[in-house]
Amino acid sequence: MSNLSRREFIKKLHLFGLTLAFYKPTNLLSTNLKPYYPPLLTGIRGNHEGTFKYAHKIAFENKKYKTEVKIEKEYDLIVVGAGISGLSSAYYYLENINKNAKILILDNHDDFGGHAKRNEFIVDGKTLLSYGGTQSFDNISSYSDTANDLLKSLGIELSKFEEYYDKDFFDKNDLTSGIFYPKDTFDNTNLIKSALPINTKFIDFSNGYMPYLKEAPSFKSTLKDIPLKKELKDKLLEVIEGNENINDYEDLNYVEFLKESFNINEKPLLELLSNISSDDAALAGKAISLEEAKYSKFLGLSKSIFELSSIFSNDKYIHHFPDGNATLARLLVKRLIPSISNFSNVEECVSAKFDYTKLDNKSNNINIRLNSYVSSIENINNKTNVQYIKDDVVYEIQSKHTIMAGWHSVAATIIKDLPKRQEKALKANVKMPLVYVQVALKNWKFIKKVGIASTYCPSSYCQFVNMDFPINIGKYNAIRNPDEPTILTMMRMPSPTDIDKEVIELLRLGRYELLGTSYNQFKENIKNQLEEMYSKYGFNYERDVSDITINRWSHGYTYEGALEEAGFKKKEARKTFGNIYFANADSAGSAYTDAAIDMAYMAVSKIAKRG
Repeated sequence: MSNLSRREFIKKLHLFGLTLAFYKPTNLLSTNLKPYYPPLLTGIRGNHEGTFKYAHKIAFENKKYKTEVKIEKEYDLIVVGAGISGLSSAYYYLENINKNAKILILDNHDDFGGHAKRNEFIVDGKTLLSYGGTQSFDNISSYSDTANDLLKSLGIELSKFEEYYDKDFFDKNDLTSGIFYPKDTFDNTNLIKSALPINTKFIDFSNGYMPYLKEAPSFKSTLKDIPLKKELKDKLLEVIEGNENINDYEDLNYVEFLKESFNINEKPLLELLSNISSDDAALAGKAISLEEAKYSKFLGLSKSIFELSSIFSNDKYIHHFPDGNATLARLLVKRLIPSISNFSNVEECVSAKFDYTKLDNKSNNINIRLNSYVSSIENINNKTNVQYIKDDVVYEIQSKHTIMAGWHSVAATIIKDLPKRQEKALKANVKMPLVYVQVALKNWKFIKKVGIASTYCPSSYCQFVNMDFPINIGKYNAIRNPDEPTILTMMRMPSPTDIDKEVIELLRLGRYELLGTSYNQFKENIKNQLEEMYSKYGFNYERDVSDITINRWSHGYTYEGALEEAGFKKKEARKTFGNIYFANADSAGSAYTDAAIDMAYMAVSKIAKRG
């Protein structure tokens, strides 16, 4: 199957009577939710089934949709994509071009925010918040003045996160990091307190991943507890103490390096040593380049290069809202449509409810129209003509300008008459598949008993299992006693670890897997992992789990490491085409919030310059 094209793969699924919508939990589609409030939905979220409905029918079934309704109203600006970049584009247009502009924002998801999705749970009468994608403001010291100014204008003061983040939580609960060894790969099951198998000081790891964790035992000191035969432990020790110069292996990936340099071919060792960056890079196994391993300070690399760099910046990783950067998206929506919610500051925004009926009120100048798939954008007579599909009806509308703030790969297929070079550049933007699973727990007494808040799980279904960040903001208090509800985050990066393919092909295979996994299979895999990890510490899945949200991103974040391989040229990709402009983090060849903001500002600046 790995040799099939995407189109051939889908066709073969249809031959066996399968489709990409294997699952339809009753709460999956929000169109019938009363009142309409997507953050409370569980089931499969992120790139939920409705996201792909029209794109897949057009691409793989050659489905034709007849234009039944033509909207006569003309807008000053149409924005394709209601993520942070799309919302920022509308904000900048109002601020810098026309404060009375009529703006329509279209998005194929059932909620705004793009990857900055908000997950809510109500457990025993208490509301729990978590994130479906974009987790935090990362590497804030590298933020541009543009990005910082936007945050400040919305009332976000990054320095306040020093107060919001409970620095004493892990210490007072005696919680550190650990490694889980599953029995299907290792000789037995074991969950032990341990630092990761990297040559990085624990405090540097903690500051860049989950600040203020209690220091864990060094990985070397845990060798005796790893469920492996002595000869494999001896090989691990050789890697730990290795001093290999990577210059002789620069053309290899990290797995090949381990094989060539240390003669490691055993699956347990390869999984343990190569899954480390799967959370950071959404890749594992043979997809990890030697360069990435070097910068992540993986074991077995020359000590002489350890001073060069690290995946961890000097910024502590504390800048999270309880719902991730969904709060930023909500603040932008509030600025665009003031009637959406009643709050006066950032702290109140975190706990505020939004009235989604206000998003697309025809009497407003700003409309955010969800569940709307843009199928065509075209330059006509110094204007743009946009077609989108909603509820099986094609609508047509015109605007003075259109900003494409969605995926580059989609832009390449829906914008008519694009120059071939630009189309090729847009299609070269590579996306990583990944899953953020949010598990609402009725209590976390078993985690308190284990003493591990952040767990690396090599070869498990989810490679990382973490407690929620200890953020207290406004009326929202994430820190609860062990017998009270909380959120457990599980992360899966479905890049195959044992297939010898180029990175781009591995990413495709990961997407196939995600799209072909039913909600029930997701739940079963998660249940099995949690029970194996925690059952001996008193965990009972049926009793202790309230609900699960599967945030599936089959087209997740831009993978910067593969862009050059794919031939991505960001300046070519984001060239203005007629009255069509490009925003989104894709335009920066990045995956970060500040890039999304910067590209929105750049797109609007180009419009302003042309007059």
